[in-house]
Amino acid sequence: MGSQPSVARELPAGARVGAWRVVRLLGRGGMGEVYLAERADASFDKQVALKLVQGVMTPGAQARVEAEKQALARLEHPHIARLIDAGESERGWPYLVMEYVDGSPIDMHLADRDVDRILRVFLDVCDAVAYAHRQLVLHRDIKPSNILVDRAGNARLLDFGIAKLLQSAEGAEISHTVERAYTPEYASPEQVLGQPIGVASDVYSLGALLYRLLTGVSPHAEVATDIASLVRALDADSVVAPSRVLLDEATQVAGVRRKRSRQIAGDLDTIVGAALKRQPERRYASVDAFADDIRHHLANEPIRARPDSLGYRAGKFLRRNAIAVAATIAVTLALIGGLLASLWQAHIANQQRALAEQRFEDVRSLAHAMIFDLNDALVKLPGSTTARSLLIKQALTYLQRLGGENDASIPLRRELAEAWLRVGDVQGEPGSSNLGDSRGALASYTQAQGYVDAILRVLPSDRDALSLRARVLLHRADVLFETNALVEADAAYRRDIALWTPLRRDGVPGAGGGLAEAENGTGKVYFWRNQREQALDAFTRAEADMKANGPGDSPLHYGLFIAGSDTRRGEVLDWLGRSEQARAAVHLGLDRLLALQKTNPDDVTVMHAIGMTWMKLAENSYDVPDKALILSYCSNARTILAKEVALDPADMRAKQMLALSEQESGDALVDLKRYDEAMKMYTTALQEEQDVAARDPHNQTVRQDMGNTWYGIAGLHGSKNETAAAIAAFKQTIAVRQALVDGSPNTAALQRDVAQATGDMAAIIPDHAEACRQWLASDAMWKVVVKEGGLPPTDEEDVKKVGSEAAKCR
Repeated sequence: MGSQPSVARELPAGARVGAWRVVRLLGRGGMGEVYLAERADASFDKQVALKLVQGVMTPGAQARVEAEKQALARLEHPHIARLIDAGESERGWPYLVMEYVDGSPIDMHLADRDVDRILRVFLDVCDAVAYAHRQLVLHRDIKPSNILVDRAGNARLLDFGIAKLLQSAEGAEISHTVERAYTPEYASPEQVLGQPIGVASDVYSLGALLYRLLTGVSPHAEVATDIASLVRALDADSVVAPSRVLLDEATQVAGVRRKRSRQIAGDLDTIVGAALKRQPERRYASVDAFADDIRHHLANEPIRARPDSLGYRAGKFLRRNAIAVAATIAVTLALIGGLLASLWQAHIANQQRALAEQRFEDVRSLAHAMIFDLNDALVKLPGSTTARSLLIKQALTYLQRLGGENDASIPLRRELAEAWLRVGDVQGEPGSSNLGDSRGALASYTQAQGYVDAILRVLPSDRDALSLRARVLLHRADVLFETNALVEADAAYRRDIALWTPLRRDGVPGAGGGLAEAENGTGKVYFWRNQREQALDAFTRAEADMKANGPGDSPLHYGLFIAGSDTRRGEVLDWLGRSEQARAAVHLGLDRLLALQKTNPDDVTVMHAIGMTWMKLAENSYDVPDKALILSYCSNARTILAKEVALDPADMRAKQMLALSEQESGDALVDLKRYDEAMKMYTTALQEEQDVAARDPHNQTVRQDMGNTWYGIAGLHGSKNETAAAIAAFKQTIAVRQALVDGSPNTAALQRDVAQATGDMAAIIPDHAEACRQWLASDAMWKVVVKEGGLPPTDEEDVKKVGSEAAKCR
C-alpha cells in the first residue's frame, strides 16, 4: 500500500495534476476538491472539471479505475458530460477529469418553471440514463447537483458511473476513505442497505429527483442524514404523494402550491409512486418505461402504472378530443335521453311494455353481435387488438346494464360469461394477440366463472354451461402458466381434464378439442419441470385427442394445433438429445403451417405460428455446423414477427416474441463472430423485453427471456475476452434468473438456468477465492436439478466440469 497522503491543501493556479494544469478552484466536497483545468501540453483546448480525490490507490485500484474509465469514456450522448481521463497525481491521489459544464443544478434552474417544462427537461435526463443502461453502465448517484442545465437550457448529467469507479478503487484499498458513493436523499433502498443494485436503482433515484423537481423537497429529506431513520422510512414503502406534500410545504405561496398540487394529483402522483416502490421488481422495469408514462401523461393518454378502467381512458380521450367529443356527446345524450324516456314510459304504462321489451332485445342483439360476430371477425385481422378490447368492453357495458334491469336471466348470464371470457382473452390470453395484461385477464376470467357458476346452481347438468366453465378454466390455466405459476397451472389443467372427459364421452361438440388443449397444458408443465418423457407422452395424447375430435367447424384451429404439436414434440426431442428427430418434427410442423397459410393468407394467427416455428427450428439446430443456416432461420422469424408488431403495436405477445427472435439472432451472430451486430440485436431485444415487462409485471416468461438476453451478452463479452463486462452481464443474468426461482422455487428448469450462469461466471473470475465460491454455489444448484430428474444430455458436461472445479476448491 502507498504512503499516507499529506494534509489536503488547495492547489494554486498553474499546478500540474497529471497532464492537466489547474486554472482555479470550482468547489470542495467530502471527497476532495473540484478545479477548472486545462490540458498542460495544449493538445486539448477545452476547459475541463478536474476532481481530486483525497486518498492513495494500490496498484490493483489503479487497474480497476483504468478499466472503469475506458467503459465510461465511451458514453457519447448530448445529455451526458463525458469522462475524459482518470489517473493518479504525483502525490498518489486519484483524480477524475470530466467535460466542464457551465450551468446551474437542475432543481435551481427549474425552480420557477411550469410542470410541462419540468417534465420535458426530465425526459432528456431519462433519455441519457436509458442510453447508458443500454451500454451496461449505471449512474448510481443521480441527484440535482449531478445534473446541470447550461445556458441553452440543455440538461447535462455529470459523474456518470463515477460512484462505481470510486467504489472499484475503494474496494481495492484506497488508504483514505472517500465520501459515500451515493447520496441518501436520492439513493434506492438496495443502495442504502448494501444490496446488489441494477437498473431499478437508477429508476428509484430518478423518481426521487422528479419528486424534488415537482415539489421542491426530497421524498425522504427529513431523515436522509440519519441512516437508521432512513432505513426505517424505506422499509415502510410509504412516500407522501407529491401533490399532498406540496400543500404542507411552506416555502411557496399558498395559491401557487394549490395550483401545482392540482396539476400533479392523479397521474404524476402515480408515476412518481411507481418509481419509488420499495421492492425493485415493483418499480418500472426500465427508464424507458418510466419515460414513456411521462410522455403518455403529457399527451393526455392513459399511463401504464395506473390500473386501467373505461372511465379513466374515457377521461383521457375527452381531453385529447374535447371539441369532437362534445358534439358526439350532444348527439349521444339526445339518443340516450330518448331511449330512457321510452323505457320509463314502458315501466309506468302497460300499453308500452311490448315496445320496451323489443328495445331490450335490440340492445341485447347488438351486444351479442359485437361480442361474437364482430370480435370473431376482427381477431383474424392484424392490428385489431385495441379495437377488439374497446368493442368487447362496450358490449359488456350494455349487457351489464341489461342484467341490472332484467335480473340477469339464464341466457343473459351465459352471454355475460362469454363476454368476460373474451375480455380476458384480449387482455392476456397467450394463445392469441393480447394487450399484455395477465393480471387483468385472470380477474376477467374470475368474473366469467361467477356467471357460469350462477347458471350451474340453477341448471347443474346444463352441458353448454359445463362446457363454458371448462373453457374459462382452460384459458385461466394458460395465463397461470405464462406467469410461471406452475403449481396452480398444473392443478387447473388437471381440473379441466376432469371437466372435459365426461363432456367428450357425452358427445358435447368441441369437448374433444378442449380435452386436447388441457392435455397439451399438462405437457407444457411437465416440460418446464424437467420431466421430458412425461411431457412427450402428454403431447402425444393431446394430438391423438385432437385428431379424434377432428376439424369440426374450426379447421383453422385444428390445423394450428396439429402443426404446433409437431413443434412441441420437436422441442422435447431436442432436450432428450434426439436432434435429428427433433428437426424433422419441427420441419413437419412448418410445412403444415405454410400449407395452412395458402388457404388463410391474411390470418395473423397463422403468421405468428410460422414465425415461432422458424425460431424453434433455429433453437433445435445449434449442433448444426452451418451457423449461417441458423442465422437464416432467425432472420425468417424476425421478419415475420416484426411485420406482426408493425401491424399491431398494441399486441404484447407479438412484441415479446419479436424480442425473443432478436435474442436468438444475437446468439447466432456471436457464433459467427459478428460481435457488433450481435450486441445491437441483444440491446434491441432487451429494450423490448423491458417494455413488455413494464406493461405486464406478472409476465414471468418475458423475464426468462430477459435473463437469456443478459446471458447472451455475457457470452459475447467473454468471446471478446472482455472479462469485467462479461462478469457484470453474468451478474445481471443471475439476478433476473434467481428472482424467477424465488417466485417458483420448485421449478427445476429455472434452477438449472441459475446453475448454468453461475458456473460460466466462475470460469472467468480472476480472483481464486471468489471463483471458488461461485463454483461451489453452481455445484450445489446442479445437484438439486439432478435430484429433480430429467437433466438434458446437453448439460451433462457442464455438470461434470462444475463438479470437478468445486472438488478442487473443497
